[in-house]
Amino acid sequence: MTPEELGRMLDAYRDGTLGAEDAAALAGALRAGGEEAKRIRRELELAGQLARVFEGADDADFLRSFEERMRAEAGQSQFIRAFEARSAAGTEGRPRRPRLSRRLWTASSPAPWIGAAAAALIGFGMVLLLGRAPSRPATHAPPEGAARDVAARPEEATPHPVRPPLPRPAPAAPTGAAEPDVPPVPPAEPAPPEEGPTPPTAPPPPRPVPVPPVSAPAVARVEETPAPPVPTPEPPPTVARPRATETAVAILEQFQGRIVVTGAGGELPVRPRMPLMTGHTLLVIGPGAADIRFPDGTRVEVQRDATVVFPAKPGASARLEVTEGRILADVVRQPAGKPFVFATAEAEAVVLGTRLAVTAIPGLTRLDVYQGRVRLDRRQDGASAMVGPGQYAIAAKGRPIEAIGPAPAVPRRPRTAAVTGFTLINADTDQPVPGFDPLIDGAVLHLNRLPTRNLNVRANTAPAEVGSVQFALDGRPFKNAEWRVPYALYGDSVKGDYAAWEPSPGEHVLTATPYEKPDAKGEAGLPHTITFYVIDRDR
Repeated sequence: MTPEELGRMLDAYRDGTLGAEDAAALAGALRAGGEEAKRIRRELELAGQLARVFEGADDADFLRSFEERMRAEAGQSQFIRAFEARSAAGTEGRPRRPRLSRRLWTASSPAPWIGAAAAALIGFGMVLLLGRAPSRPATHAPPEGAARDVAARPEEATPHPVRPPLPRPAPAAPTGAAEPDVPPVPPAEPAPPEEGPTPPTAPPPPRPVPVPPVSAPAVARVEETPAPPVPTPEPPPTVARPRATETAVAILEQFQGRIVVTGAGGELPVRPRMPLMTGHTLLVIGPGAADIRFPDGTRVEVQRDATVVFPAKPGASARLEVTEGRILADVVRQPAGKPFVFATAEAEAVVLGTRLAVTAIPGLTRLDVYQGRVRLDRRQDGASAMVGPGQYAIAAKGRPIEAIGPAPAVPRRPRTAAVTGFTLINADTDQPVPGFDPLIDGAVLHLNRLPTRNLNVRANTAPAEVGSVQFALDGRPFKNAEWRVPYALYGDSVKGDYAAWEPSPGEHVLTATPYEKPDAKGEAGLPHTITFYVIDRDR
């Protein structure tokens, strides 16, 4: 085997790319002995040690591995077995080592330089071991480099606890420390001078360079002890507030539909003839009504989608707050100076004894008087109006407060037709909306409480069929008159399929006039007018 072939095999062995044939040839050279076997052992021994320095192995592990290598290579048979075991393991998945320059290991390299370098490395390792030994823990993780050496033991993935890297002290030997039991290394004898280039002098021991620790391929996971759960502070105990003394102010005589009564403690079970106390709120949801009787005999009908509140403290005179919707009241004659008061956000209706209706929507209050006289006071500026039988008044911002009506008397002469009333229609089902047949004057429509927002209005006539019906909404007449049954505000198809209409929130005035002939021609009949209010809580 030529020196060049031997050098190529050694390079392949160091790089982990040695093939099967070259491994057999290299093993045969080791068994044969002689100068080639000595060169192989010498070069692989020193290459392994220098590779450990370049790979940044731990100092104590470096020296311990060196001693293990020396013991393993003491006998040729052990060295060969370790060499063949490494070659048979293959090169797949093996990390590559830093490749040493082949020029340092040619056949012409002088032996003295090699011996001096080996001695310097051994001394450097002993100094590091002596400097590190006192501060090292007893348990070490196996170094990665030891698993890749030629004469290392078979690889075993032994789990070790993870330890943080320790700070490296200065590599100075401690004074007065006991030296470990390490066999002395005889100094290398100088070789006779040879002709050729002058060999370089042995370099001084390299200074330690901080190298980040190399993690072992198999490391046991240290389970961290979970922190104890932080106890959640308990909320302070709820202190029940002292409830004011409640006084019965009225009786819920009877009701229809869904009625909700709430007090200081929340919603209350509703039953006929239940007492209504100070601070209670009564709400009618959807179609329905609630009849309330006061101790003096005054009766109040709370109609659909209306809400009333009884005052928290009883006063000198009876009082009922109408926050939304329409109520109908029959008030008995009150004592002098103690009127019955119906209050809204915009006004107060002061009643001495009469039959009336109060309608409240956001920004507007309407008072209708059927018997007696009622004073309507606007809260904004204190303006008031006295409303008599058959009249009504409206309290709203920017609008004069005054009694309106009654309507002028209609001449008594024969009429061919008349509009008798209106009906609110569900345009999805083409059926009347429950609770709005008829659609009365002063009605309140809560769009978010109706079964649909697709609505229409039908005019009911006497007789059932007339020539045509002309509609006007908020003072604006429609261009076309309805000339066939049913007479719908926004029209319908031939089969009675009503068109959909969603009214805008606020106050609306609707008028329908019948005519003797189509297209609003011929003699006009008796018209019908109502005012209704629309509330939309979703806007």
